Amino acid sequence: MPAADVPAVVAAPAIDFPAALVTEKFVGSPSSSAFGPSVAGRRQTFVPATPGETHRLAHSGDAAAARRRALASTRALRSSGPASRAATSAPRPARLGAVVRRVTIVTVVAGILATSVLPVLEHSQGAAYAAGNTGAEFTTTSTSGQRVNVSSDITNAEAGRDAYGATSVLDYEQQVIANRKAQANTTYTGPTAADYLANPLYSHTPLDRAAVFQTALQYLGTPYVHGGADPSAFDCSGFIMFVYAQYGISLPHYVPSQDALGTTIPESEAVPGDLVVFNTDDHDGFYAGNGMIMDAPKPGGVITVRPIWSAPHHFVRIGS
Repeated sequence: MPAADVPAVVAAPAIDFPAALVTEKFVGSPSSSAFGPSVAGRRQTFVPATPGETHRLAHSGDAAAARRRALASTRALRSSGPASRAATSAPRPARLGAVVRRVTIVTVVAGILATSVLPVLEHSQGAAYAAGNTGAEFTTTSTSGQRVNVSSDITNAEAGRDAYGATSVLDYEQQVIANRKAQANTTYTGPTAADYLANPLYSHTPLDRAAVFQTALQYLGTPYVHGGADPSAFDCSGFIMFVYAQYGISLPHYVPSQDALGTTIPESEAVPGDLVVFNTDDHDGFYAGNGMIMDAPKPGGVITVRPIWSAPHHFVRIGS
């Protein structure tokens, strides 16, 4: 071949590595030829990688290993059959419980909406009818989204309050006082306090103070007379003595003695039937509750229920 036809051989650029880092190894067996001893095979040259290349190669090796493991798992799944895949894809118990809870909450909310909203919608779309005789014309009235159909022959009747009502303590007091004034009751021929002590009307074991107070209410409107001790006329201590005698409890006809025979209690424990005694020991009465007193007040007055005035006072309990 002419020399001009021979392609030029371009030498690869040389890369300089430190001689201490380059190693060579021959793979094959030694032989001899006309040119002298030689080694048959290939020569391998080893050059250590830089730190960056070492990191990249390590990660690429990890990625390859991961791909190999994924491929092995896929093959194993395909070879295991449908039953194994179904078992693998089955939801865990925790996930199944969460699904059940969500379905339950949605069901409850739907039930609440159905029982509260739907009746309102149905009512707002309906109409109320007040029917009279058959064939009568209807008058339609609409207000706030509701319709009322009223028959023309319906009578428009007005309702009013009747004559009955609840009776308060004040009403009872006023009625009893009015009755006593109308009767002009100034005489009494019934049992005295001493008679009741000998033959009590009511038991005092245990003593019912609410009943004591109800007994005292019978004498509302009785006039005050100094020294009075029966329903024809009372003074303050005579009134208390007469009422408690009906329960077999003997009290003197004297405020200081009644105070001394009882037990002083705080206002927070006082109940109707206990006594209100003023600290000067010149007046007492029955505690009526809510800061009120029922007493025989003074000449010219009658037994009434009224607020306790601001004079110093205390509360006394008779009996146990």
